[in-house]
Amino acid sequence: MTISEISTNVSFMFFDLISQEFIRSKIHPSVQAKLWIVSPWMGEVLFPSREFGFSSNVIILDRLLYITEIVKELCSLDNKDVKIVTLSYYSEQTPYKNPMDQDRHPGERTNQIARNVGELRILKELCDHGAEIFLHPNFHDKIVVTSLGAYKGSFNFTITGYYRNMESGTYYPNYPARNLHYLNVVNYVGDAIIKNSMKVDADDIYKMLEDHMKLHQYTQANYPDLCAEWEKRMERKHRE
Repeated sequence: MTISEISTNVSFMFFDLISQEFIRSKIHPSVQAKLWIVSPWMGEVLFPSREFGFSSNVIILDRLLYITEIVKELCSLDNKDVKIVTLSYYSEQTPYKNPMDQDRHPGERTNQIARNVGELRILKELCDHGAEIFLHPNFHDKIVVTSLGAYKGSFNFTITGYYRNMESGTYYPNYPARNLHYLNVVNYVGDAIIKNSMKVDADDIYKMLEDHMKLHQYTQANYPDLCAEWEKRMERKHRE
């Protein structure tokens, strides 16, 4: 087992790792099952296991599965470590998700609110199942870690990132005597990303959902005035 490049088989790579993680947990229940997903954007990615040639009467992964179902099954284990890290919704450092960013047109902010609401609902479900959720103000990494290996690259954990785009990345196996790179990835995620993130619970996520819905109503009700304010703001910026 050596470090290998990933090209168009990102979804297969994830499913291969996660299916091995489940099988391993059945054989060695005392060993902790691990799944860390680090992605600025999170989506409800579907994994058609039978299309990947997978079938099992030991673990229930032999059907169409969404990430929320996979996390639910992992979190049902007694010994597990499931963490999701994504970009903060109100970051000023990296404002891609920030619906309060005044440099964005109100129409674009409205679209971003809708995207955020969909993502927050997914995070709420993952949290309800038992995953730990973290928000980080400024990162661009895309990483998945299990106890058996890790991969990092250009792909967000979204349908587009896993199935539509041409993406690239590198796989690091956790293999005895060859796991230095794997351990470096694990330490990086733990020390540089998770430790600098804010952990949120289901109530926090629900509050963010409520805030987004209120902001959507406000933007819709005041859309013409907000558009006029945005145009004046852009004119001032161009003159500066």
